[in-house]
Amino acid sequence: MANYYVSPTGNNANPGTIDSPKADFSFFNSVTPKAGDTVFLRGGTYIGKHITLNSSGVAGNPITLRNYPGELPVLNGNDQASGSVCIFGSGQHYWNIIGLEIYNYYQGIIPRNNCSNIHIDSCKIHDISANAAVWFLDCTYSSLKNSLIYNNGWNHIAIQINYGPAHHIDIINNDIYGGIGSGHNLIDLNHNHGSGVSLSYFINNVNIIGNKLHDTIGGNSAIWIHGSTGAAMVPHLDYITVQDNIIDKVNRLSLDGLRYSTVINNKITNTVNGIYCVTVNWPQVSTTYSKNCVSNVGNGRAYTIDVSGSTFTIDGVSYNNSAYIQAPTTGCTTPSGIIISGLTASNRIGSPGTIDLTWTQSVPGSVSFTIDGINAGSIIGVAGLNSASLTSTEGLHEFCIN
Repeated sequence: MANYYVSPTGNNANPGTIDSPKADFSFFNSVTPKAGDTVFLRGGTYIGKHITLNSSGVAGNPITLRNYPGELPVLNGNDQASGSVCIFGSGQHYWNIIGLEIYNYYQGIIPRNNCSNIHIDSCKIHDISANAAVWFLDCTYSSLKNSLIYNNGWNHIAIQINYGPAHHIDIINNDIYGGIGSGHNLIDLNHNHGSGVSLSYFINNVNIIGNKLHDTIGGNSAIWIHGSTGAAMVPHLDYITVQDNIIDKVNRLSLDGLRYSTVINNKITNTVNGIYCVTVNWPQVSTTYSKNCVSNVGNGRAYTIDVSGSTFTIDGVSYNNSAYIQAPTTGCTTPSGIIISGLTASNRIGSPGTIDLTWTQSVPGSVSFTIDGINAGSIIGVAGLNSASLTSTEGLHEFCIN
């Protein structure tokens, strides 16, 4: 196991020791880091430098690229237009990237083409002009944690399938905000299957936990999760956890195509659309929304959800909004059951609000509703339900069924 040192004041003729550091990363071409090696970047600014991961660590002995303790290396790409990437990997495994500031590139960090175990921690990435600050493309068993990500173009964080699998990725305890352009997202999960790629590949086992997602412009979503369309359509994403995030001043939380997933304990304030999941192509299946606190939503709807498939559960709290649950639209399957429990809706002056089911069913099949423990002024929009459909109304407080 070896240590290498790089410094803005170094020289590439040096051996790369702490006293005689290299000047940049071109030595990777002749001295390939091996499992267990660490490359230390000394503090200062590196202009127009690019790093290509060209070897792999192993389990228990990753290769580490990191700041020298107590110092901040700043990588300034000085180029946002030519497709420049700060750190690029294609098929590598077991790298830790720690404590770097990266800005003014076309793209930030891109592990792709079946990279795995790429872990990014305590970095600051900003003012990236194009696809993403961090783009996990066909990447598995990787993570972004404890980092500050802001003022980037397109999507700040992207997890995408193009030609291979993408699964077991953690996005945890990051602060992500701002944006260069409108219409893009802070975190984006999507399928974009290339020609001839197996449709058995789909995004699964992603944890988005404990992040601050805030202050975007235009039509940006805090999180947009969606399948693919067209001939290579894979509509679902499985075992996704969205938990304990603080979401403020964004357009919405857009979660489409979730199966066997959980959205729990998120605090969502000052959005335009609240939690919004309405699409024919990417219906919800066996997903639980629990104990999300949604307040001050512009359209007044804490949830706008087009449900499909098997049991769908909302168990949460909503302030200053209604909760709006839409029936399956044409092309979706009918859910076997919907459970709405423990939901509080209050209007903007603190009086009980409205639970709006808007259930004018356009697909065949009977639906079993369980509505329990609701605190609201009224439930409306259920004229399409017969009395047998409403299986339980225990614990209802001060409302009527219209």
